[in-house]
Amino acid sequence: VITTDRASTQRIVKTKVFQATSESAIDDVVMYTDDSMTYFGANLEVQTGSIFTNNDIEANFYSILDIAGDASAVDQINVSWTSSLEAATLNADNYPPAPETIAMPGIDFDSADPNSYKNLADNIYTSSEFDDLLDGTSNLIIDGITYVTGNIDIKKGHNLTVNGMLVADGNINLGTSFWPFWVSNPDLFVNSNGSDPSGIITKRKIVFGFFSDDIQIDGLVYAADEIIISSIFTGYGLNGGLYTRNLSVYDFWAPLNINYDQAIISRGLGTPETSPI
Repeated sequence: VITTDRASTQRIVKTKVFQATSESAIDDVVMYTDDSMTYFGANLEVQTGSIFTNNDIEANFYSILDIAGDASAVDQINVSWTSSLEAATLNADNYPPAPETIAMPGIDFDSADPNSYKNLADNIYTSSEFDDLLDGTSNLIIDGITYVTGNIDIKKGHNLTVNGMLVADGNINLGTSFWPFWVSNPDLFVNSNGSDPSGIITKRKIVFGFFSDDIQIDGLVYAADEIIISSIFTGYGLNGGLYTRNLSVYDFWAPLNINYDQAIISRGLGTPETSPI
């Protein structure tokens, strides 16, 4: 409260606090959002599995969504006249019956539990240390569980192969800047060995930018806050699952091909004692 001789003013600041609380993979759901799921110019093919949101599915600007399983929204499914959505069934408030809410699965990033990702990590780096690794090796390969305390920025000239799981406290950005324009766009490959966790996960946001090249992931893609997928020319491939609070896809018709793999998702989620707020 600020007070002067003549008047007083008060500023109220509001924020949203969220925490994932579920402890397991969701049967048959390859793409899950706790909030909205928005597609703009997207070319999405879910070859196995279903998509689910606790809010709305929005398909706009000539989006083509082809879902092998179900498309389910607790609130609304809205498809613009320029777009299409094909699925085994549509389930929403405007396509009854609407599904029940499903809690977002949580991940134990850094609690004191010995099974948290920070305690299981084979390597732990600060954000600047991981930047140095990327800058120092044109084709960086990392194995096992790698934990980064801070943001990860995979820029032009970086090519990263993850044989296992890449974990971050902060945001993970891939190809979000065109500069330097004469340098090749970054690649990202994530491989699973069939028994250990694999994927890229973060407490905050994952942004796949317009200036990324080849992205192929066998693993879990998880962001406690938001995932943004952008592409103009290059398609993405995901075998595993994508779980986040909020998803936005600005794909401009580059193919986004996704396959459901419950074992990969379950290994990635683990059994969390706690998940971040």
